[in-house]
Amino acid sequence: MRIFFGAVALVSALPGIAAAELSCAGEVCVDTNQTNAGVSFHVINRTEGLPVTVTFDLTLTNMRVGTGSSDPVVVPGGGQPIYLFDLVPGGSGSWSWNYTFTWVRGDFRAVHDDQHLYSLPYPTDYVYEVSQGCDGDFSHFEGERYAVDFNMRPGSPIAAMRAGQVVDVIEEHDQGGPSEDFRAYTNEITILHEDRTHAIYSHLRQNGAEVEIGDYVEAGQLIAYSGGTGYSTGPHLHVAVAHATLAGEETSVPITFDTHSGLVRCPAVSSRLRAN
Repeated sequence: MRIFFGAVALVSALPGIAAAELSCAGEVCVDTNQTNAGVSFHVINRTEGLPVTVTFDLTLTNMRVGTGSSDPVVVPGGGQPIYLFDLVPGGSGSWSWNYTFTWVRGDFRAVHDDQHLYSLPYPTDYVYEVSQGCDGDFSHFEGERYAVDFNMRPGSPIAAMRAGQVVDVIEEHDQGGPSEDFRAYTNEITILHEDRTHAIYSHLRQNGAEVEIGDYVEAGQLIAYSGGTGYSTGPHLHVAVAHATLAGEETSVPITFDTHSGLVRCPAVSSRLRAN
């Protein structure tokens, strides 16, 4: 899972100096505008549709939050500036401020529906072997502990595990390998569910997406074709259901698959699962 850190932004210790500053970390930016009355904060999520959770760490001298709130906030995609809060002087005399921010994809308010039964991420009657399960030694730990990998030849069809809206599609990459250096080249699709969790389908082939951002998909619907892009020892499909946390992390949750042989939670390595 990926966490993005914002740099320390403008620091001002002298009232009366007008200044604007745009501080960006990847696709998320914080826009500050200082006047002699204080400082206003706006946030911009430049992803097309992916909601992100943004968290601030403020250091203030003789200042306080006036209007708005500096609490963690969920920011929708689309690139529009969204007003957050104003900092105002707390009294007479000099004042100063600085901040850092972090963001992570997903909604920290999400509460997973543990009763929901997920379809396997491939069409009816297809059978694939689990190559890495929950708490897998290679890469399924910490935030990814409940992810599941399926061995798949490149070009195998991938289906949505649950209904939802497509909020992110990455499909331009053509590289993959067993090193962290390849993580930035992962093709993947993210689908937002009704309970505000999101499913991630990773290591897709280049130009392998069959859906676009904004599409609503049903469980079992074809969404992509598998590949081996990104941080991968070979062609396979990596799936996880996750949400953001107030700790600034994207964390996976355990899910239950409805398979041809019954309900399966955290399937065992080498098990072969047939889709209903």
